[in-house]
Amino acid sequence: MPSEFIYIVGGSLLVVVVALVAASIAERRRRDNLADLARQSGWDFNAEGGFVEQDYGACRLMTLGHSRRLRNLITGGRRQDAFCAFDYRYVRGHGKHRQIYHQTVVAYALPEPLPVFFISPESRLNWIAESFGSQDIDLPHDLEFSRQYVLRGPDEPALLDWFNLRRTEAVRRFGRACIECDGGHLLVYRPRKRLKPGEYRTFLDETRQLRDTLIRG
Repeated sequence: MPSEFIYIVGGSLLVVVVALVAASIAERRRRDNLADLARQSGWDFNAEGGFVEQDYGACRLMTLGHSRRLRNLITGGRRQDAFCAFDYRYVRGHGKHRQIYHQTVVAYALPEPLPVFFISPESRLNWIAESFGSQDIDLPHDLEFSRQYVLRGPDEPALLDWFNLRRTEAVRRFGRACIECDGGHLLVYRPRKRLKPGEYRTFLDETRQLRDTLIRG
């Protein structure tokens, strides 16, 4: 019996060690691939993240959960096209209820102030929107948008006026994503999804188009 117990414990530990090593190798490979992408594209890369609280600390994403970590920071573009993209992780719960959330975030400093808002798809991740506070805002001129997305913000009358059909259509066309604006910055990410290195350029092009439509209306 003792020997069987030792074998079981030893086998379990081996599985854990193998999983940790495999995860470490995968993260190192991801870091190297993103560094190559940044170098080929003329962007700056910082594996440790550096950063961003001073710029984006007011955004709700940066306050969620605990054990928050930012890695693989890419910055690039000029003037109004300047962006940063990074892998962001946070943890909800503890022990057996612990859940880890990984996502790639693209962020822009806005050339002019926009209303403060948070958009997320209607889903089981609505707790993210609920953490933003305020009530879900329904747009009477686009009920289909309100059926598909949660929209929250501190100034409901301003958002009802600002979110015209062109802006809601741009959000729908972009697809399922969380979009957050703190007034001076725009953050876009797909919850619990990290971009593959080969997806970055397309995602950046799509987020720029979304940003431009939200600005211009």
